[in-house]
Amino acid sequence: MKRRAAKASPRRTIRFEAVLVRPRASRGDKAPTWSFLRLPQTASNRLPSRGMVSIRGDFNGVTFQATLSPDGQGGHWLEVNQDLRTKAGAKIGQVVAVEMAPLESGEEPEPEVPPDFQKALEASPPRARQAWSDITPLARRDWIQWITSGKRAQTRVSRIEKARDMLASGKRRPCCFDRSGMYDKSLGCPVADDRSSSKRSAGQIGHSLARPTPGNRRMTIHDDILAYNAAQAPEDRRLCDALSRTIDDNLPGAENKIWHGHPVWFLDGNPIAGYSKLKNNVRLLFWSGQSFDEPGLTPEGSFKAAEARYTAEDQVVIKDLKRWLAKSREIQWDYKNIVKRKGRLERLKEAPVRSGEPVRQSG
Repeated sequence: MKRRAAKASPRRTIRFEAVLVRPRASRGDKAPTWSFLRLPQTASNRLPSRGMVSIRGDFNGVTFQATLSPDGQGGHWLEVNQDLRTKAGAKIGQVVAVEMAPLESGEEPEPEVPPDFQKALEASPPRARQAWSDITPLARRDWIQWITSGKRAQTRVSRIEKARDMLASGKRRPCCFDRSGMYDKSLGCPVADDRSSSKRSAGQIGHSLARPTPGNRRMTIHDDILAYNAAQAPEDRRLCDALSRTIDDNLPGAENKIWHGHPVWFLDGNPIAGYSKLKNNVRLLFWSGQSFDEPGLTPEGSFKAAEARYTAEDQVVIKDLKRWLAKSREIQWDYKNIVKRKGRLERLKEAPVRSGEPVRQSG
């Protein structure tokens, strides 16, 4: 990142708030000095690509330029180095204000070439070196991303060799490359250090979700979901808050996260319930809802999902929602293994709600 005098174009400016967190250190390593934030999905949706996007803007009032990275789920994250964080007076765990806009095609910055690839380029045939010199910074960035997204060291070595050969043969970009990481699962957002991702900070965005609940159980709603709710218009935000509170209260032990751009709750890796902001409403979705035999849920899609749509918080009948959530624990179709089964969906064994885990009352 570097400081620039130019401002983001007002016509395309994207504004949002997010919690600044520190990445979790690997075992035995020192704590990283850099930090990052995850863009709210509503902000990410306004970007021109699900892959890397170079932007210019303001970070807590400090002008900066950077390249956003894909999170592998249709969203983006931003690395924030120590220098920018210091200039902006931002601390880990705090909410920061960001304004940004994508760079024009002719403004793409020159990417940093990894040392091993640079060494390979220098030892390449003249045609490969000339091709590398002739292509655009955006194309060079694609080559670098393709090489560095390999999960294994041997994959990286192999891709460097292939890149040299393809450049020498006249190829200007890597072929069939998933720049978003959504399909080949090669890319992702760093895992935040739990100590830097406090619910108190998330609450500064305008939420009261991180509060003690009956039985001294704390809400476990992920910061990304809190940020998703916070990015909505006031009425939609209240609706999303009500849905997330009730879902989280009535699915104890469920994992929750932003999945394919929307808040989703999982049990043992299987998607159970979630919601998404559509153009004119908020859609509540149960992945196995067609088997609930509930008149308030409408079939959605070609599998077993069912939905309900709302435009205001007072349209949500909490009694019905709790009943649907109780059924969602008992009745599940196995979406987790649908790819392995080549698109065939199988019903999991029905399991009654465990003793001692009654449907919780909230509100």
